Amino acid sequence: MRNYLVTSGISRLGGRYSYLVTEMSRQSIDLELTLAALEVRELEARRRVVPMNDGQLAKALEMALRMKRERLQRLRSQHAAQIPTR
Repeated sequence: MRNYLVTSGISRLGGRYSYLVTEMSRQSIDLELTLAALEVRELEARRRVVPMNDGQLAKALEMALRMKRERLQRLRSQHAAQIPTR
């Protein structure tokens, strides 16, 4: 999300540039992962309070929830692939 801020200081940062970009990328992914998990929880809560006679809303929420869960899974696998081993 904010990797563009680091590029303006390349000449001043020298060897720390790659570390900062990696660290900021990891933090950005952590934030995206947290927000995606929150969106899934919000949709699950919303689905629980759908009126019984509103099938169209229930179907739309199920579809949105399925899409959000898929996105969350993609972000988790992306996050797992980018964690450096020390």
